Amino acid sequence: SHTYSRKRSHRPHPALSRGRGNMAKAFRIIMSIFVSKELRRQAIERSRELRRKQTPAEEKLWEFVRDYRAFHVKVRRQHPVYYEDEGKTSFYIADFLITEANLIIEIDGEIHNYQVTEDKRREEILNNLGFKVIRFTNKQINEEIKAVLKAIEEELKQTQESFAANSLSCGRGQG
Repeated sequence: SHTYSRKRSHRPHPALSRGRGNMAKAFRIIMSIFVSKELRRQAIERSRELRRKQTPAEEKLWEFVRDYRAFHVKVRRQHPVYYEDEGKTSFYIADFLITEANLIIEIDGEIHNYQVTEDKRREEILNNLGFKVIRFTNKQINEEIKAVLKAIEEELKQTQESFAANSLSCGRGQG
């Protein structure tokens, strides 16, 4: 898990506080308006580095989910997620991101046993942005890949059902 920051003085865009339904829009807005070229360059550079140096567990999961293979949705690997916290625009690199479902999949190696506080804070920020974070250990990926894929699939189904219910309750999708 990696965090990078840059101080900024802008106010957050109104779409950022409108709830989960607008998260994809808010995500694009924060990327296009508030993220400096330098911060974006740092995020892209770091993402590329992490892709080149992926762990065996990340590599294994990627082989199952790349190119719409497992879930028929686009899965992004080592992808930056930008956010604002205490007046700073920063980013985290998500191990795997499914933007259509606002779902982040994290694979926790041994290092995560020693950074519990940082992981908890990171997850809190991501949840506040409307992302659901699910975590798996390297051991789960390496020894129980079918169960991991099933858990991700269930999470995607729940997300789709939730979005459908929200659409109906907002008067969309009727007649």
